[in-house]
Amino acid sequence: MQFSREQTREFLFACASIASDAITPKKPGEKLVEVKMDDGWSVAINAPGKLAPAERRAMATLDGLGKGTQTKSTTPKRSMARDWPSR
Repeated sequence: MQFSREQTREFLFACASIASDAITPKKPGEKLVEVKMDDGWSVAINAPGKLAPAERRAMATLDGLGKGTQTKSTTPKRSMARDWPSR
C-alpha cells in the first residue's frame, strides 16, 4: 500500500509540474497548481517570485562556488604509474 501511494505521489507531482509549465500568464508568487491526497499529502507549485534577501545571498554564494574560486595546489601531482623494482 505504501509503495502504491509513493508511486501515486510521484505521478501527481510530475503531472502538476507539467501543468504548471503550461500556464503562460504567471504572476510572481501566484499559486499555479495544488494537489491534495486523502492521507494529508499535498503539493503546491507557485510561480517564481521575488527572492528574499537571505535566498538572494544563498544563490549568490552557490553561483560563486564554481567561478574561479579554486586555488592552486602547492603539493606536487602524483603519478598514476608506479615504479616497481626490477628483479
